[in-house]
Amino acid sequence: MPDKQDLLAETLGGGHLVILYQPIVEATTSAPRAAEVLARWHDASGELRGAPWIFERIAHDDELLRHLDRQVLTQLVQDRSQFPELLRSTISINRDAATLSPRDVDTIVEVTAQQRDAPLAIELWEQLSDEQLAGMPDLAAALADAGIELWHDDFGTGQRSLAHLSGIQSSVVKLDHHVAAQGADDPHLRRHIRAVIDMLHGLRRLVVAEGIETEDHAEWLEAVGADWFQGWLYAHPMPAEDISAWLQKQATRAA
Repeated sequence: MPDKQDLLAETLGGGHLVILYQPIVEATTSAPRAAEVLARWHDASGELRGAPWIFERIAHDDELLRHLDRQVLTQLVQDRSQFPELLRSTISINRDAATLSPRDVDTIVEVTAQQRDAPLAIELWEQLSDEQLAGMPDLAAALADAGIELWHDDFGTGQRSLAHLSGIQSSVVKLDHHVAAQGADDPHLRRHIRAVIDMLHGLRRLVVAEGIETEDHAEWLEAVGADWFQGWLYAHPMPAEDISAWLQKQATRAA
């Protein structure tokens, strides 16, 4: 009987997991503030496939999802052991609520036990069921006890944004990446986003705008109050060695 790693590779048509990191920077200074782990799959044909491609093929199998999540976390621990700059940076990892229960938090704590002081955040997608929302207080408490932040990813894409916002006790809210491009030429949307960011600040949430690809994107989102930025304008996703060098370079510039 094949083990989970063989089954994962078989389900995804051969190949192997690739872990990349994309920096998150302060809006006003472009100084590094965090980085997001991005899972990619290098398939047998040589293509580098993104998370939606991976998730589409294994979303039906919670055990395979958990195995993939553990692989990503294990690789992060290894990368942090090799590159100290990653130990000092907050690293966020996307998780689906279906594979994030209190017992899954125990697994995260187990895998990262030797790096307990290294800042870690879990990004939760907004689309949660009523049952998942009901369990969020216990999950948030378990994460807080482990010293792990809870972030709210892709805010504004679901049909029940306010219910999710109150249900997910997050410290950081990430705006959906489509917002950056859509608001660049839409004053009406910009007014709405300013109101949303003001509300989030009132709720003591820090706001990250994703999908920043041009100076226009950065300019209007900074003007409406976004705190941090993530996107190709600042850095593409990169391997651990490259982001380590990138962080060293940014530190040298700031000195």
